[in-house]
This record gives sequence, C-alpha cells and structure tokens, in this order.
Amino acid sequence: MKSFIGKKSFKYGALVVLLVLVLAVVAYAATVPYTFTSGTTAKSSEVNSNFTYLANRSWELSSSNLYYDNGNVGIGTSGSAGFDGSAHLEIKKAHPKIALNSTDTSNYGIILFAENGVDGGGLTRENTGMSDAAGMMVLYSDGRNIDNNKMGIRFDIARSGLGCTSDWCNAMIINKDLHVGIGTTSPTYPLHMGSGAYVTTGGVWTNASSRAYKEHIKELSSEKALEAFEQLKPVTFNYKTDKSDKHIGFIAEDVPEIVATKDRKGLSSMDVVALLTKVVQEQQKTIASLSKEVKELKDKVEAEQ
Repeated sequence: MKSFIGKKSFKYGALVVLLVLVLAVVAYAATVPYTFTSGTTAKSSEVNSNFTYLANRSWELSSSNLYYDNGNVGIGTSGSAGFDGSAHLEIKKAHPKIALNSTDTSNYGIILFAENGVDGGGLTRENTGMSDAAGMMVLYSDGRNIDNNKMGIRFDIARSGLGCTSDWCNAMIINKDLHVGIGTTSPTYPLHMGSGAYVTTGGVWTNASSRAYKEHIKELSSEKALEAFEQLKPVTFNYKTDKSDKHIGFIAEDVPEIVATKDRKGLSSMDVVALLTKVVQEQQKTIASLSKEVKELKDKVEAEQ
C-alpha cells in the first residue's frame, strides 16, 4: 500500500513538473536549453537547467511595451533601462497614472520609503472614514529608524545662482523641532529665512540686520531723511479682504523713493523706522541747541538784574 501511494505521489508530482515544464516550453520553446515532446524522458538535470534559465530570464511583451531586464521594469518604453539609464521603474505614456485604490475608507494607501525593512516615511492620503485628518494629503517622516538630528522633511530644487554652489539646493525644510526653514537647512526659529529674517516663538517678525548680511553701508544724511519725512502721508484704511479691521499706515505707491520697494507693492517697517529715527535725532539736536540758547539768555537776563 505504501509503495502504491509512493508511486502514485511520484506520478502526480512528475505530472505537475511536466505540466509546468510544458507550459514553460510552450512560452519559450525557441529559447530554453532543452525541449521535450510527448513521451520523451526528461532528465532531472535538463529540467533543472530549463527552470534555472526561466528564473533568470528577462521578459518582455513588445506589443504592449512591457519590459523587464536585470531588475528594471519599463512600461510603454522601448526598453527597461529607464529614461536616464538608472530608473528601476519607468512608465511612459501620454497621461501616465499610478493608482492606489483603497477599498477600506477607514484605512489608506501609502507610498512607503523604508530603510532595511523599517518604515522611514511616506506619502499618503487620509481616507474619509478616518477621524484625525480625513481627506488630507500627508507627507510624513518617521523617526524610529532615523537620527533624531536629521528627522524631518526637506524640499530640494535644481538651480544655480542665489548662493547655490551645487546642482541641488535646499528650498525648504521642516525639522524635528517643527521649525520651518526657507533657503536654509538649519532653522532655529518657527520660521527662518535664508536671508536671516525669522519669526520668533511669540510670532514677532524680525528682519535680518547683521552687518554680515549687508554691504555698501552709509550713514543716512539728515537732509535726505527730513526731505523724505515731509513726503510721508499717514492714512487710515482697511484691507479689501477684511473690511472690519481698521489700520493706519502708508500707501506703498505714495511713499518717497528712499523707503519704497522695487515693485511698490509693500513696505518694510524697519525702513520707515530708520527714517523716523534720523529725523528724531536731528530734532533732538535742535531741541538741545535751543535749550542751550534759552539757558544762556536766561543766565544773561538774571546777571543783568
């Protein structure tokens, strides 16, 4: 009985192997090392050689432009090397799409970036059945397998000039402390600009003012300051986007050239402060001079009495 079962199992096993082999031969009859016909005795070495060939073989479907070669896949391409010779997956169509279609509204699809099998971050969309951020696109960084000092999200662009000395330069970064840097890779404030300007934790905008950021530094003359001061026209107004909130200030198109911006669409409050400071300093000099004259006249009058 055991012998019969063993022979029967071997027979069925051989049939399965033969069936797989026949299917493989049908598909690749012109290329596999060994081909077999009905009634042919297949040697194990020949079968193994065919399977080894098929396992290592690149595949293609030229009528639909599907290619696989050496670990690279091309869809709609003329080969599998990718658009620059290094892409592992390329989809070339007039309107290419990759769809992640979640069938569970309480879950989500995700493009995952991993390091040695550990989640390192990804791109996802919270589905409508999720309570925390339904409908939102989320680009996240997972710090479980990342140096805490490097955890965050960074946006790089290819450019030249503007102080960029490499092919790729940082455009924006969000670090582990939730500091946002624009044009800088090491923000130390909630919002930190590459120019040196920043927003403090209290929400105060602070202009970059270090001597290290400036050149062609010259003292503002009292004549220019007084001339510009006389041209300033303070007004009251409200912004069209918020009619209920009243403001006082200046109209960018109407201010003197010395404090105007290039496009005359905005104003730097520090420019106006510097102008007013110079005017007040000159007024203080005038007040001091007049006070001295008054004192001298008073002393003279008292001496004559």
